[in-house]
Amino acid sequence: MPCGSDRTAALVLVDSSVEDHPRPSRVYGTSRVLRGTLLENARYGAVAAELLALRERRPLPPGLPVTVLAAPGGSARWERRQCALARRLGARHEAAEPSGHLVMPDRPDAVARAIPRTGQEEEAE
Repeated sequence: MPCGSDRTAALVLVDSSVEDHPRPSRVYGTSRVLRGTLLENARYGAVAAELLALRERRPLPPGLPVTVLAAPGGSARWERRQCALARRLGARHEAAEPSGHLVMPDRPDAVARAIPRTGQEEEAE
């Protein structure tokens, strides 16, 4: 079954969530107080676990240029996890400074620069 990798020139992950040990989260009660939490966060762990399983079934194509663009201002732990993600994927790590977690509106210039540069690396080699 084709996975579309022949149509993927490069990948840029922008301040991505990184879970060391993803697992589905427990489902809470259905009270109105918890409704917002359920809608937004209850499936977070499950989605992270699904992504890990997908990565194992369909790894990134060999030689695919990958950039992890992250906001280092959050915390040292966040920066370490972004660097670890880049190492795990064989990617380049770039810091979008200054920026908060929402890199796209904070530093659209850094995002725009990362996209074509990532795709051109393979051609230059």
